[in-house]
Amino acid sequence: MVSSLSILSLFAAAIVPFVVAHPDSHDNHAPQPVPNTSTYLAILVKKTTGNTIYSLSCNPDGGSHPRPQAACEFLQSINGNLNGLPASQILCTLEYNPVNVTILGLYQGRFTVFNNQYSNECFAIGALGNLYPTIA
Repeated sequence: MVSSLSILSLFAAAIVPFVVAHPDSHDNHAPQPVPNTSTYLAILVKKTTGNTIYSLSCNPDGGSHPRPQAACEFLQSINGNLNGLPASQILCTLEYNPVNVTILGLYQGRFTVFNNQYSNECFAIGALGNLYPTIA
């Protein structure tokens, strides 16, 4: 069985060549890289019923995430700081049905990694807002 980390590592290895510039250091006339404003993330959602990986790209918005525009707007509102998420504003039941969310990739050219386990899907949605891949 392939581990979730292996899957995320493969995804990261696949996207990095597209977003990292390698200017030729021996050519003084080579164009300078433009600051990267694109975002490429893999979002792994692990539930007791199985694992699902979503892709999200911003600027332009796309990927397999069900609502890429809303997710990209949410990321922009927090400046890509997944470890400084605002407090949840929704009420959730206290049932225990754990959901683990791992987010890995590049936000505007910066490598980012986030991992957290939530008591249930409601808490994950409350914490991650539109970044959590649900169908509205």
